[in-house]
Amino acid sequence: MTLRSHSLFIIFILNLFFSINTVAQDFFVKIGADAQTVNQDTGIENIDQNDDLDFSYHIGIGIHKNFGRHDQHFFGFGVDFGQVNNDATLGLRAIDYQYEFSPNWRAGFFFGAIKLESGAAQNGFYTGLNLLREKWNNSIDIGFEIRHGNGLGRDRLPDEPGGPDLSPDIFLDFISTSVFIGWHF
Repeated sequence: MTLRSHSLFIIFILNLFFSINTVAQDFFVKIGADAQTVNQDTGIENIDQNDDLDFSYHIGIGIHKNFGRHDQHFFGFGVDFGQVNNDATLGLRAIDYQYEFSPNWRAGFFFGAIKLESGAAQNGFYTGLNLLREKWNNSIDIGFEIRHGNGLGRDRLPDEPGGPDLSPDIFLDFISTSVFIGWHF
């Protein structure tokens, strides 16, 4: 991770622990396995056609605050760590919403930004949907997510293939599915 990534992570942790009314918050940690397909737009046909299935890890931390008449709405933010194309990712969930539709089940969505460490910082939008089975075994949750990284753009590096007819920018999109276990504190 770069200095900027470390700074964002430190800001997140400080915000997490020094927020107003943190006593009523739902802190969580999750660890899982991830399968993904990647679509690159480099302008070079044989590279762009490579969208194989790849596997990696997924780690997430965050916080939710429940509200609503029956406390069935959960709103918060989080940070995700993982890999895409064997490059480290840092995903920031600026908006992370979940709805508890039965006593042990939640469904939700998130929106934010993601950073890919691919030689040059590659940033884009980060969205997803999730389904969570709470308290499967006391404090352990089981979940499933579909995540989408869109428009991760960066400049073409000098040592990369290119030419005057190619765009100076490279873009990447990915779709991933993840199965994870989580803990709430």
